[in-house]
Amino acid sequence: MVIIKHISCFLVISLSTLLFSCNKNTESDAKIIWITTQLSDNSKTESEWYYYNKDSVKNQQKIIQKNVIDTLNSHFYEFGLIESTDGKKFTGNLKFYSVLDTTKNIINKEVTFSFIQKNKDSIFYTDYKFNKNRNNIVFEYSTFDNKLITGFIREVLTIKTNDKEKVRIIENITLVDNKPNTLNPAIGRVLKNIEK
Repeated sequence: MVIIKHISCFLVISLSTLLFSCNKNTESDAKIIWITTQLSDNSKTESEWYYYNKDSVKNQQKIIQKNVIDTLNSHFYEFGLIESTDGKKFTGNLKFYSVLDTTKNIINKEVTFSFIQKNKDSIFYTDYKFNKNRNNIVFEYSTFDNKLITGFIREVLTIKTNDKEKVRIIENITLVDNKPNTLNPAIGRVLKNIEK
């Protein structure tokens, strides 16, 4: 039996409170930058990097051939927001392309988009699960803190192995932010996974 550990409510609230109590563009914020690497005349990569506390992690990568993104070998998301007439609620559309999409022998795959919401004095995560065989979701978002969106996409794959008694579990976290400076609570989790 596979037990998937969830972030404790206390930890989420503590980290989220830290996120929204920090001033903008402080040294504690992660800096997000995109780096373009020209591979040839017709080929390049665009990589998104998070720099945080002297650590760095690559979050997204687009492989571009002849000005077209190679979606099978790239790992990235796209989203747009449609604002309601009152300016407080949005309908979002998130499209996600993962390098894990081409993994073979998948028994089960779960993809969840989790993002921080605020209601009066409460801060919490809202989760949306992707339907199987779909790479996009529509979600509702209540704006706060200058239309900030911060969260993560979590992929969990269960894969067959040569041993019928065993399976392989792959977990991948992709950070989601719409501002160039962030204190996304999931950054620490991503960096910790890299150190293992």
